Amino acid sequence: MNKSISILFACVNYNTNDKLNDLLDSINKAYLKTNKNLNIDILIGDNSKKFQLIPEILEKNIKITHVENRANLGYIGGVVNSLNESKTNISNYDYFIISNVDLKLDDNFFNELIELEQDSSVGWYAPSIISEKEGRDRNPKILYRPSLKKMKLTILMYKFPIFYYLYLKFIYVLRSKKIQSNNLNNEIYAGHGSFMIFTKNFNDKNEDFSFPSFLFGEEIYFAEQVKNSKLKTVYIPKLRIYDFDHASTSKIKKRKYFKLNYQSMKIITQKYFTNE
Repeated sequence: MNKSISILFACVNYNTNDKLNDLLDSINKAYLKTNKNLNIDILIGDNSKKFQLIPEILEKNIKITHVENRANLGYIGGVVNSLNESKTNISNYDYFIISNVDLKLDDNFFNELIELEQDSSVGWYAPSIISEKEGRDRNPKILYRPSLKKMKLTILMYKFPIFYYLYLKFIYVLRSKKIQSNNLNNEIYAGHGSFMIFTKNFNDKNEDFSFPSFLFGEEIYFAEQVKNSKLKTVYIPKLRIYDFDHASTSKIKKRKYFKLNYQSMKIITQKYFTNE
C-alpha cells in the first residue's frame, strides 16, 4: 500500500465513558495490526451531563478531538454538531465512520478495510456487527427499499406497541436469518445504524447533512442519502464489529422509545416516501 488512508470516526458519548474507552482501545489494537500507513481521527461528541476527557492511550497517528455538546442532541445530531464545532470536513477523508460507543473493532478490521477493492459506485459499506446479546449479525439491516405501505405499517407499529411486540416474537428472528443466508457481499438498501462506513464518494457529495429527528430511523435516512447520491450500499461480512447492545439507548424508557421511533418514522416517511 503506497497511499496513506485517512479515516474519520465520529461517535457520541452519553454517560458511557467505560464503553467509549473500550472502543478506543479496540481502535488502537486494530491499528497496531496494520503496517501503520494509516491516519485516524476520532471525533467524540459528548452529550454527557458530566464532561470527561479521554486519557491519551492511543498511537501518534490516532488523534482525538473531543467536543462538549451543550445539550443532548441525539445520535446524528450530536455527530453533526461535533463536525460543525470542530470545523471537520468529511470530504477530507477516505472513510467516514459513524459509530455507537458500545462496540469493539475486530483486530483485523483496518487490514480488511484497506484491502477492499475501490469501487466508485459504493457510498456505504455495512460491516458484520455481531450482537453479544442475540448471538447473530445485525447486518444486513434492510435488504430492499421499503414501500410507502411498509413505512405506514412501521409507524403504526410504534404508535401501538402491541404490534411491535408481536413482530419481535413471530417475525424478527426468522426474517433476520433469511436475510443473512442469501446476502454475502451483496448490494443492500441499508446497513445497521450502530456502525456505518461511508466512502469518499459519499463524503464528497454529502459534506453537509442533518438528520431530521432526534433519534432512530438513521438507517433509512442514510440509505436515502446514498440513493440520492446515485451510489449503493454493500454488505461486507469480513469487516467485523462486536456489539455490546445499545448502552445508551437501552436506558430509554419504553414509552419514550416508542414515541421517538414513531416521530422519527413519521418524519422520514413524509420526507422521502409520500411523493412517490
